[in-house]
Amino acid sequence: MPNGGGRRTPTAEQGADASAAVGRVRRAASIGLAVVVVLAALSLVLLSRGEGVGEALVSAHWWGVAGALALAGLSMLAEGCVLAALHGDLAPRSIVRMARAYLSGGFVGSVTPYAAGGAPAWTWALTREGIRVGEAAGLVAGRTMVTTAFLAAMAAVATVAAPGIAGAPRAIALSALFPLGLLIALVVIARKPEAAGARVAGALRWLGRRMDVERLAHAADDAAEEIEHFAGALRGLGKRPLALLGAFGALTVARFCQLLAIPLLLAALGHPLDLGEALVGAIVVWVGAAITPAPSGEGVAQAVIVGVFGRLAGADAAAAAALAWRATVYYPIYLVGGLFFARLVKGLSGSRVSSVADL
Repeated sequence: MPNGGGRRTPTAEQGADASAAVGRVRRAASIGLAVVVVLAALSLVLLSRGEGVGEALVSAHWWGVAGALALAGLSMLAEGCVLAALHGDLAPRSIVRMARAYLSGGFVGSVTPYAAGGAPAWTWALTREGIRVGEAAGLVAGRTMVTTAFLAAMAAVATVAAPGIAGAPRAIALSALFPLGLLIALVVIARKPEAAGARVAGALRWLGRRMDVERLAHAADDAAEEIEHFAGALRGLGKRPLALLGAFGALTVARFCQLLAIPLLLAALGHPLDLGEALVGAIVVWVGAAITPAPSGEGVAQAVIVGVFGRLAGADAAAAAALAWRATVYYPIYLVGGLFFARLVKGLSGSRVSSVADL
């Protein structure tokens, strides 16, 4: 209960802060979810209007759908292995915990442009799985490094392949610049955190003055310390090359499970493709979706699939494969993540109410 001076106890203040944080996350997730639903509905309407798309979907063999769902499940477990490898514990129980945390945080990342909400959501989800805050932030930092390296490698492939693929967006020809630039930024932060912190703080203060947002000024005050912690986590991971290599391998498995579902579904629609050509096309699709600001590349991924694979299997089959791919690979991962995220938010709200009631 409140003390005699009327001030709130630290526990009450923490409860209020947790409540505010949960409220912000809920609002962001709600807005992002609405955007994704609208974009998905538009994609469904536009692609299903194509002649022969409905007939192609109906003619799909069951093993294609079953295989795509199985690949989605393997992708979820492999994503858990990414964090488990960085954590240094590949026991089945640890992998399951990390997979839950990935899916919970990934839900927020899926509904925010460029997955901007993923990092804080993953950190929070890891703490809910029993990981200390500092270690959770380090795991997320490691995942950022691994994901950026993988994106750089795939973007390099797409940069070379895109000019020869008629339906590939020309923006992909420059796609390698973004992840490579991010990798360079991570190296600079790890080597010179003080300078990086000062620049970020200065940029936040300038934005705060220009936009008249006081919160940005407060964020600038904490920027240097937060970047120092982040740099420390990066340096620590640099001393564990085997963990990074294992995480990179697990991430590669996770992503290629998702990509292989595209040629599998096309084969189930009666259009088997050469595996090498199909994989290159799938990489172009993935990079094209990854470099767009739309949450999870919603709408963009479907359009790029039609553009890239339409010349190989026909526009109707490609459109049907795009719809089936999102329905069997992306949306199940998204749905499971949303359920785990709701479970964590509900648990946090319940524990907060209980702790405040005990004051």
